[in-house]
Amino acid sequence: RAGVRRLHTSWCISDPGVIAVAEEAKRVTFELGGGLIGIVCQTAQPLWIADLANEPRVLRKDAVQRTGWRNAFLFPVLFQGKAIGVLDFSARFIAKPDERLLQVINGLGTQIGHYYAQAEALRRLRESEERYSSTIELAAIGISHIGVDGRFIHVNRQLCEMLGYTREELLERTVQEVSHPDDRHVTDESRVRLYAGEIDSLKAEKRYVRKDGSLVWVRITAALKRDADGAPLYDISVVEDISERKRAE
Repeated sequence: RAGVRRLHTSWCISDPGVIAVAEEAKRVTFELGGGLIGIVCQTAQPLWIADLANEPRVLRKDAVQRTGWRNAFLFPVLFQGKAIGVLDFSARFIAKPDERLLQVINGLGTQIGHYYAQAEALRRLRESEERYSSTIELAAIGISHIGVDGRFIHVNRQLCEMLGYTREELLERTVQEVSHPDDRHVTDESRVRLYAGEIDSLKAEKRYVRKDGSLVWVRITAALKRDADGAPLYDISVVEDISERKRAE
């Protein structure tokens, strides 16, 4: 739920009692404003506790008694000024932090927050790329990325099966090399217009030559991927086998 915090990772001394308390803490939730962790999340400010045993805001007094912890120091992990997590240190003795240490801790919390945000963004990006890759790979039509030199730089499984090549073999070839000699220049004029920005995509029908020498008629729809400065990177081509239709015609 929004605002709820749970223990993510803990470190402690190799004492069975302390380890048990740390494991039990994984099942505890901290509402915004509830308990010491909830307070730090709400205020986004460090918190030092002089006596945990007599602190009314402590949720688990039993943990204090079982471990002998007397002091606690908590500080927020910050991103864009908001607490996205809390680091909680408890021990038998933790000296009260002075102003200079608090400034360092605030800076540290912000740095950790930025690192976490970047790591989370990278994780989401990887998941997005994996979903995209899986979608492309399982598509029932051929999909390829073709470099400006005409060489295949990415092909999906369906295109490999359509042309009878392995992925490795196809990535060593150009579009011209797998095209019927009479159809190698079918899209030349449209590609010039595509690269010039006159059109957003092109469509064409042509023949590819399979690895075994047989022909396959395809309908191609292609668009151009550019970099941030507008320079061409590669074509994205969708290839549909229309051999049955051509035979009927």
